[in-house]
Amino acid sequence: MIWSTNVGSKSRNNTLAQLLDSGNLVLNIHGDERRQVWQSFDYPTNTMLPNMKLGLDRRTGLNRRLTSWKSEDDPGTGNWLYKIDTNGSPQFFLYEGSVPRWRSGPWNGQGWSGVPDFEQGVSSMLVSWTTKTRVSLFGLPSIQEYSPYQN
Repeated sequence: MIWSTNVGSKSRNNTLAQLLDSGNLVLNIHGDERRQVWQSFDYPTNTMLPNMKLGLDRRTGLNRRLTSWKSEDDPGTGNWLYKIDTNGSPQFFLYEGSVPRWRSGPWNGQGWSGVPDFEQGVSSMLVSWTTKTRVSLFGLPSIQEYSPYQN
């Protein structure tokens, strides 16, 4: 099997593929695991895992969002899209095709204004944004932070 993706920078060094315990597949420069060339968490598909992020990174132009599968046995891009709209105050939208079917309302500092009952789960969601670089990065913290079986 051959697998490839567009990588923003070419490297003459050997790269090392590593599947982390988190489920993140990363490509690193061999011998320097801190130099990450690519990671699967930057390209989420239909599942949100702890340490994944959704939203727009204005530095790179990368817009992370969730998409449904085409069908149960076809992982191609489906008709549903869950993303953060960064026009105005950032808020989540769920689209069916190009039609918005649900929205969270903007973040008010304590929760999503359109989903007041969701506030209980906010403590397990990381929210941050700035105006010049990264905008609207939302994610779930590491599952280990909530595990009773920590090392």
